[in-house]
Amino acid sequence: MASSISSAKSLAEFSAAAASEEEDEDFKMTDLIEQIGEKRASTRVSALKAVTARLNGAFMYEYLLTRRETLSMHLMGSIRKGAGAEVVLAARLLSIVVVTLGEDGVALHDEFAPVLRTLARNPAKPPAARAAALQAVSTMCFASAHHDAEVADLIQLNRDVYTGKIKGSKKGGDELICQAIRSWAMLVSTMPDARIGGKFVDKNMGRLMELLDHDNVDVRIAAGEAIALLYEAFMNAEDVEDEEEDEEEEEEEEDDFDEDDKSDDEYSYENNNDDGFDIQELTEKLEELSTDGSKKRGKKDRKVQRASFRDILASVEDGTAPTETMIVCDEKVEFSGWRQILRLYSFRAVLGDGLLVHLGNNPVLADAFGLDLSAFAASKQRTNADRREMKNEILRQAEIKQRARQDNDTKKRRAKRAHIHNDDEY
Repeated sequence: MASSISSAKSLAEFSAAAASEEEDEDFKMTDLIEQIGEKRASTRVSALKAVTARLNGAFMYEYLLTRRETLSMHLMGSIRKGAGAEVVLAARLLSIVVVTLGEDGVALHDEFAPVLRTLARNPAKPPAARAAALQAVSTMCFASAHHDAEVADLIQLNRDVYTGKIKGSKKGGDELICQAIRSWAMLVSTMPDARIGGKFVDKNMGRLMELLDHDNVDVRIAAGEAIALLYEAFMNAEDVEDEEEDEEEEEEEEDDFDEDDKSDDEYSYENNNDDGFDIQELTEKLEELSTDGSKKRGKKDRKVQRASFRDILASVEDGTAPTETMIVCDEKVEFSGWRQILRLYSFRAVLGDGLLVHLGNNPVLADAFGLDLSAFAASKQRTNADRREMKNEILRQAEIKQRARQDNDTKKRRAKRAHIHNDDEY
């Protein structure tokens, strides 16, 4: 009975300590958020880093829901008036906040989107700040707004940057071009295959193929992955189209159906290829990059490039989909196809070490990847139950050891008294 009371008391003390620790963390977080609005730039930068680290370590939806206005005010100040490094940090933190809030972050998207668009277009701003603005506004659109018109506008904005149409984009640095391609690809992944696989492919493939010759390896890889996304969607659209035609043929029982009659096909490769791309030229270029041994490129760059373009080439040549497997809340999750892989890259760039936390808790990512959060919740309950049982077992073992020590002490005292008594008899 005493053992049960002791265990219950220990668990109650543990729960109280955990609650107190959570309150302390919330207090520290609130203080850090206030520091983002301080006058000293170094204090703001340190606070931005600290808040980002904390949001990457936990899914803090409820907490952020009550701090939106304060965060909005301070982040706007950092983005409008801060120096380059501060703007980059603030833009990333803004992205994490909106990804966490999802639809409840629409107001933040609507408030910050015009500011970030203007920043991305401004050639007087540092390339890193412009790249961060593109990443933030595109991520916010994906996570909260996701309206067709908004997506289309941002797709065009990112395209204007990586094609050099916006003033200063060509001289804006490799980081800016690379980010524009990646943000463009993430937003394009929201479009259905039929829309991507038609004239859209021909409009965009040519410029992306030109970027395969870019001096920077990251730009080449980003362009190659965007090409793989377009080609995957193009082939999926063709497959769906063929299936629909087969169904129509069966319904109409037209055994002599002539494939040449598809002259009005909006998404046909043959019909739209005059101003589009040459598949043989593309395959040869991808093969060249996947085996590139040029000494003018660094050894590390060559290794990374060859690995990336082997996957891209496999997708174009034989339709092999890239895959990545992760363990989320003790559950094995596989991401497959360029649509999912490029989204994964984008969220990883924003969330960093917090990706796994958000995959297991965040409805935005669950919707993006078709994940079942209830399965993760059940797994976490099992894990928590195992942890509670482990703690109980540790407490039980500690009590057993304590009793054993007490028994040993009692035996030693009795033996000592008996020894003294025997000495007295002599």
